[in-house]
Amino acid sequence: MAAINARELASQTDAINQWNSCVLLQGEEPYFLDKLSDFLEEHWLDPASKDFNQTVLYGKETQAEQILSAAKLFPFMSPRRLVLVKEAQQMPDKEWDKLLPYFQNPLDSTLLVMVCRGKNLDRRKKSFKALEQKGRIVQSDPIKDHQLAGWVDQMIQAKGFRISPPSKALLLDYIGNQLSLMDAEIEKLALNLKPGEQIELEHIEKYVGISREYNVFELQDAIGQEDAAKAYRLALHLGQNPKASQFSLPMCVGTLYSFFQKISLVHESGNLQSQALAGLLGVHPYFVQSYQRYAKRYSPQRIRRCIRVLLDYDLKAKGLGQGGHLGEAELTQELVMALLYTGSAQAIDRRSTT
Repeated sequence: MAAINARELASQTDAINQWNSCVLLQGEEPYFLDKLSDFLEEHWLDPASKDFNQTVLYGKETQAEQILSAAKLFPFMSPRRLVLVKEAQQMPDKEWDKLLPYFQNPLDSTLLVMVCRGKNLDRRKKSFKALEQKGRIVQSDPIKDHQLAGWVDQMIQAKGFRISPPSKALLLDYIGNQLSLMDAEIEKLALNLKPGEQIELEHIEKYVGISREYNVFELQDAIGQEDAAKAYRLALHLGQNPKASQFSLPMCVGTLYSFFQKISLVHESGNLQSQALAGLLGVHPYFVQSYQRYAKRYSPQRIRRCIRVLLDYDLKAKGLGQGGHLGEAELTQELVMALLYTGSAQAIDRRSTT
């Protein structure tokens, strides 16, 4: 049986309710596995029959004999029972091997669910082949960057809200593909807004804690536009108020590294349409024109020099190399100035007059 996409399945409760036999939930994206696992634990059985017919085990502390003993029990006062093995990726291979005979001949009245959170079972193993043949494989892979905006739209619409493009872009850039965190922040917004209300930047600042004015994405925009005064002001504030701004220099270096990589992709993209370019960059279409403007200011050669600066300050942020004795605020200001005057028009003009 072909693997089922966990993302598509997560909302199909009717299909999940029809499951029987054995199911393997696996994959590198734990968010959808957790959603499916939670649904099974909370809703697959009637509340009245859970005490007698539901067993939840954890791979690290469970042996195959315990799983088999629970799976082979017949349901009591119910047509079915559930055995849910969480963190099954922590079970040794020898324990999986002991389960093989059951996977090959499962009890129809028991749903045995093995959850490999953040990992895939080796496809070459007999256990995998038996589960594939006799049961179901549910695969949870990470969402690709170009799919993330659509997923966020679905999440927000499902809760009965709308979101402005700048607000969604800020969420996407700040949280990225950390799906569990994104879900939690959207839920936080939903709890504090009126049904049907549009999520705006002020809501993001108030309830999520991302400052509209003082965040690393405003800093990268100032650098991209070569607005030295604004960039220096932001660097000063972020460096001096790291907790309030949820800021750290290593995080800033990583974000700016990704920023310059995206500008480099604009140079390499030719004449792609806005939507296609957004997919290539992994950004909301709202930001495409900004990156095109940045590319006019930063040539491929200058981008390479900026990346060398970032690598240098990555070492300094870790206390290595010259400048390791400086504090985060001073290093952040140094970094910003180094980026702005690495091959900039102002620096070239200044050198030509001396």
